[in-house]
Amino acid sequence: HQIPLTVKAHPSADFRIADSSQCFRSNKFSVNSSNYSNDILGTRSNIKNTIWDFDLASPNTASPSVSYTSDQNNIIYNKIGVKTIRLIIEDKNGCTDTMDRNIHVKEHPIATIENSSKSSQCKYLNSFDLNASKSTAVNNSQLDSFYWSLGSGSSPQNSINDSVNNLTYSTAGTKTIQLIVKDKNECSDTTKLNVVIYESPVAQITVNTDTQCYKIQNFNFESDDTKSTNSSIVKYSWRFEPDGNPSTGNSKRVNNLKFANYGEKNITLVVRNAAGCI
Repeated sequence: HQIPLTVKAHPSADFRIADSSQCFRSNKFSVNSSNYSNDILGTRSNIKNTIWDFDLASPNTASPSVSYTSDQNNIIYNKIGVKTIRLIIEDKNGCTDTMDRNIHVKEHPIATIENSSKSSQCKYLNSFDLNASKSTAVNNSQLDSFYWSLGSGSSPQNSINDSVNNLTYSTAGTKTIQLIVKDKNECSDTTKLNVVIYESPVAQITVNTDTQCYKIQNFNFESDDTKSTNSSIVKYSWRFEPDGNPSTGNSKRVNNLKFANYGEKNITLVVRNAAGCI
């Protein structure tokens, strides 16, 4: 007695991944089986079903988690790590084949800005020292590059060093400092730091008459605060040298001032605003 038997050939499952190693925050994978999976004849004419599982781990961290098309784009993972993608194809004979490939969702470094200066300073003589020394790379990697964008009115405007010293601003306001670090895995992280530059007041002296006769001298001095339109003056410090009477003053106006001797005199006014700037 004879029984005819048929052993059917299996199809061949295979696929490619456009970029199999990507950084977590921008990961977006694409897989292609239509150009690589085929039946025994080397075509796709007998392929009946295509089944993808984009993460064999539990829970599945892929979106979408499964697919039934020959190709799939925009696969996004919500966790870092090595993921296994499985492709199963089935032909019209009910025979199947499976192919697994791994992808890597890479962790990002951590960017940190250290500011060893006061975060709020006056425009006059402001200076900042910044560094990225506390920025960290992930395991088995190291930081590879730094890029600083230092905000409007800054000098320098940007830097590619791991530290920035003697950073100054020529304009007042809130300044946003941005640091981008990148590691050997080509993954990056960005952090920002705000600093405040206060407007400095403008010291301006007015006097009733700048040249007077010694015997009838009577000088009246006043701080012209209108020059400090963006800065309210709260403190005044006068010096009348070398022989003024009084020799100092601490109000907006100093009246009835006389000098003990004739000649040229030095008048100094220092003003301070509410932010403590002079």
